[in-house]
Amino acid sequence: VPGDPTSGIIIAGGNVKDELTTPTGASILVNLAKECSEFYPPMKIQSVGYGAGQKDFEGFSNVLKIVRGVLSTQLQLDTVKILETNVDDVSGEVLGNMIEKIMAHGAKDITISSAITKKGRPTNLVSVICDSDTMNSIMDLLVTETGTLGVRVRTSQRYIVPRSVKTISVNIQGQSFDVRYKTRELNNGSHFKIESDDIKEISGVLSISFKETEELLNQEIRKKL
Repeated sequence: VPGDPTSGIIIAGGNVKDELTTPTGASILVNLAKECSEFYPPMKIQSVGYGAGQKDFEGFSNVLKIVRGVLSTQLQLDTVKILETNVDDVSGEVLGNMIEKIMAHGAKDITISSAITKKGRPTNLVSVICDSDTMNSIMDLLVTETGTLGVRVRTSQRYIVPRSVKTISVNIQGQSFDVRYKTRELNNGSHFKIESDDIKEISGVLSISFKETEELLNQEIRKKL
């Protein structure tokens, strides 16, 4: 892969010792594509094109295939990395601190589940969802924070509902607040969910419970949507 045109782009190695594209070809691909995926998304194929290069490679044909189509679902296909490890000798305080650090390093989500391993030993299964570009730093954190001797890594696909984060101004008990909420639209219906950090902050300002604050905010937002 040419170095300069692909700077900052995630690449994967193979069993080929030669460059598989020219700097011009790499530049075109980088600017045409918004994101990279290891697999075809679910789509209705509209056209397929082939092109052959002049260079001969050992073991495979020098052929480029391009498939053009439209997505067959409203859901978006996303490729993520899943990191997993088992830890059985750390406290809840250590795990809580680890969660904060891993989320601060760009993880999409993290879960910790109780499990039983060989010889009936209790353990904690730590599972982290992240991108390829944050995988190495998060893996280092897992090792340093928990002392684990190994991390399992796999690539997975997931379907996600398109969503966006918006901000709205609301008035609660005579005070004005800017509130962030996530909204999604699917099957001609729309739904929203207020960011929990904003509910927590407003709850503290008004000196009322989290639940009551959430109900008041939901009522005000529904009036404006």
